[in-house]
Amino acid sequence: MFPTCFLSGMLFPMFGEKLHSVIGVSTQSSGALTLANTFGAAIGSGLATFLLLPMLGIELSMLAISFCYLLIALLSFLSSTVGSRAKFALQAIGVASVLIIAIFPYGGINRSYQIFAQQTLPNEQLVSSTESVYATLHYYRKEVLGQAESYRLVTNGYSMSGSNFAGERYMKMFAYLPYILKDGIDDALLISYGVGNTAQGLTQIDSLKSLDIVDVSQDIIDLSIPAHREIGYGPLEDERTVVHIEDGRFFLQSTEKMYDLITGEPPPPKAPHIANLYSQEFFELTKEHLSPGGMISYWLPVHDLHASDSASIIKAFCNVYEDCSLWNGFDLDFIMIGTRGGLPALSMDAILRHWSNEGIQSELVRIALEKPAQLGNLFMADASRLTELTANIQPLTDNYPQRISPSTRGMRDRAELYSYLLNIEGRRAHFASSRYINELFPEEFITEAVNNFELQKLFMIGTNNPHIDYPLPYFWDALAFLLRSTQLQTLPLLLLSGNPRELEILAGSDANDTFEYKQSLIKKLVIDRNYQQSIKEIEDILVEHFDDVDIDYYRKLDTVLKGVVGGVEIERALNSPSFEIYDEEFRNWFVASFSN
Repeated sequence: MFPTCFLSGMLFPMFGEKLHSVIGVSTQSSGALTLANTFGAAIGSGLATFLLLPMLGIELSMLAISFCYLLIALLSFLSSTVGSRAKFALQAIGVASVLIIAIFPYGGINRSYQIFAQQTLPNEQLVSSTESVYATLHYYRKEVLGQAESYRLVTNGYSMSGSNFAGERYMKMFAYLPYILKDGIDDALLISYGVGNTAQGLTQIDSLKSLDIVDVSQDIIDLSIPAHREIGYGPLEDERTVVHIEDGRFFLQSTEKMYDLITGEPPPPKAPHIANLYSQEFFELTKEHLSPGGMISYWLPVHDLHASDSASIIKAFCNVYEDCSLWNGFDLDFIMIGTRGGLPALSMDAILRHWSNEGIQSELVRIALEKPAQLGNLFMADASRLTELTANIQPLTDNYPQRISPSTRGMRDRAELYSYLLNIEGRRAHFASSRYINELFPEEFITEAVNNFELQKLFMIGTNNPHIDYPLPYFWDALAFLLRSTQLQTLPLLLLSGNPRELEILAGSDANDTFEYKQSLIKKLVIDRNYQQSIKEIEDILVEHFDDVDIDYYRKLDTVLKGVVGGVEIERALNSPSFEIYDEEFRNWFVASFSN
């Protein structure tokens, strides 16, 4: 950009001098030049935004503008010179054109994004890209057995949304958590579409009559449609859904419609021009559009915020919603919940109904809410605790947007606030003693949830969360515990690096002689507790795919499954030649856990 800025700065006084030599009056020549410059800047920004970028993209637009400059230079020479000077000018411009064509960095933007993908998304492929008025959008696809396992939306180089398990879990929680806590969600508003996880969750609510989706980009909506069709759901095609291409805040200011649920996942607050979708004034606007008893569920992406930033947003939210509460969607994606007028107490039958409803029950299992108690384990803090934690914090407001620090330095360092909120024992105790929880849930549910909080630690294995201040279970011990002591399927599947979508693909695949198929099959057999067949398949791939397989992992998995089976299988494991080459931690754990 430096040559452009430098030469533009030189051109302005040169044009002024030229005009002055023709007009002769300094004020008139400077006035004419300023008028032309201002008019050009206004027209140019409009043309670039609404014509050049959508039609040509950044690279071709820059190339076209370069030749426009050359044309202007040519016209300037021809209008004032003749003979040899004009000939020289033509030759110089011709050489410049050849140079531009030769050295222009064609495909430079996509190469940059390919480098980004190779570094951060090594197992995903770029399938489409769009340069829109709103942003440069890239869609990535991850495959299993030749089919799409998940999609990811990357906006201006930032991974904004994805349909992998982590994204699907916390995004669908924006719909399912309010659905379980509150009966009668007829009208819902979703601010920011992403890849459609929350929209898909909302359309699973049987009572829903209308869903308004608000997003600033039509391209985001359009890019998601092929992905939906391949994976097998289409919230945009649901007859209850209406899409509005608009800023979420402007939409609320211009509509009179009231909602039973407003939910939102706009870009993280540090993104440009996004802070006013997390401010106290914005939350006041959402409350004005909630029906009596209506609820809001809103994203708090603490992985992209300093602790002081999050505290300022929580303060703003709780200043508006007196019964505010904080829940853990997945890892560092938190959910703020508030209502207009509070929630009625829930009966055990009302809670269990959602796990007996055939449609929603499968969705709850899919996101690892396999039994009701796991819902309670998501709880982090109620209004009294949040008020205490933010007592000395100023709320984020429109007039003070930099209460969200523009700095990202140290953002991923351990933070005391996050460690406090994530601490399992603290959450368990707070859940049991919270007045909010005791007024909302029946005693039977609270007791069961208190006894299940330990399971939350298993979700943290492999997340590299810097704010965890409690010891995580040993991986193999966690897996063995789940297999021996529970009937859960999704959580052990996650520990095996699998996900529900992978098993859906497996069920319809005929590539049963491939290594990839056998890897997925083993996961399915393990979570179904079909241990003998699992052991057989593992031993087969250790022989047939020796060069491809992670030998240490599969040998240990084989050994653990033999321990779970018990009896002679334990003796087989202990006497296996591979047992002695395992690391000491694993050997000691196995003997302590399974040997008599």
